[in-house]
Amino acid sequence: MKIRKLTIAALSAAAVTASVCGSAFADGAAADKITVTMNGQPMSFDVDPIMENDRTLVPFRAIFEALDCAVSYQRYGELEMVEAQRGSDVVFLQIGSNKMSVNGSEVMLDVAPKIVNDRTLVPLRAVSESLDCTVDWIDESNTAAIVKKGGQFKVGSGHLEKTLRAEDGADLAYISCAYPIIDNAANSDFIAAINKEYKDAAEKYAADAESEFAEVAENMYKSEENYLPMVFCLSFEVNTNRKDILSVTTYDYSDANGAHPNETCSSKTLDLKNYKALALTDVLNGDQKEIDKTVTEIFTKWKTENNVEYEVDGEDMFAKNVSKVKWYLTDKSLVLYFNPYDIASYAVGMPTMEIEYAAEDGIFKLDLSAADTDVKSETETKTEPKATTETEPQPESEEVTAEK
Repeated sequence: MKIRKLTIAALSAAAVTASVCGSAFADGAAADKITVTMNGQPMSFDVDPIMENDRTLVPFRAIFEALDCAVSYQRYGELEMVEAQRGSDVVFLQIGSNKMSVNGSEVMLDVAPKIVNDRTLVPLRAVSESLDCTVDWIDESNTAAIVKKGGQFKVGSGHLEKTLRAEDGADLAYISCAYPIIDNAANSDFIAAINKEYKDAAEKYAADAESEFAEVAENMYKSEENYLPMVFCLSFEVNTNRKDILSVTTYDYSDANGAHPNETCSSKTLDLKNYKALALTDVLNGDQKEIDKTVTEIFTKWKTENNVEYEVDGEDMFAKNVSKVKWYLTDKSLVLYFNPYDIASYAVGMPTMEIEYAAEDGIFKLDLSAADTDVKSETETKTEPKATTETEPQPESEEVTAEK
């Protein structure tokens, strides 16, 4: 996420004149209605999809939120942008530009995002594929069919978004949140509590960002000639969804125009067969003391391989904070990590080590073998959800006013 300011600068330098349309549609797109489905479920939009140069464009908020992203509409001077984040994946698009940034890499677009009837439309295939989906065009029914990867359990998303503005209407800060919603068809108190925890955390995150930085941002805006709006983004990604285990990591990114942006993560791994949250002692053999020893050995090796110092101001941060290790499960491995500043300076980043299930005989308590890891689409899995689209209004969503 350090790429944000560099991305803005790069897109700004490459800016082209935005194509802003009120009623003009290229290629006669308005004549034949375009249908969009996600995992077989039809999506609805407040502005109809259009076709331009054989590419389907759809309202950005509907498509990105259906793909479980935290999304915001941003303005930097004359530059208008869309930012979407889903865990470690970050997508930037500029209105009128045929260049898209995906995790800092430039992707050329056949058609640029544009404004139609006061709604920002983005190329459906490009943004969907940037987030690991597949898209098929069904000519007989004029349908763009998106397939989003799924898993054993049905996981959707809720969304919160707010733009803080100065008295003169200038944008001061963008706050966006996406949080997981686990299907609770069984009416489990455990799942209900987990869903509430995620929602409450997102609401607190948004409220805290506003209360802590609204006045600060206003003062900075008044005193700085080239003020850049702050960004606060909470998003998530599903790390594994199989063998009765759901592992989810939440990403907290903030850029308050300080020396550098900050990003921290937290992970939760759930046993949805026995309805309990797992601790590392449930995954690895040994008690907490033995696991701390294992973690120490692993990150001592990482330190040597990466020529990193764990001392900060003369204090051995690793010895002090080894118990702060965080973790999640993927389909093939256990991932151990520390947030910036936990055991080393910010410049070190996020120390991370991966242990493959097949590579470490006897270390794992759970049966986490990589068998049966084929990822099914949500339409292929009976317990998978309907797509999270505008056809399924979510009362916890808070529509932003940044986009017209």
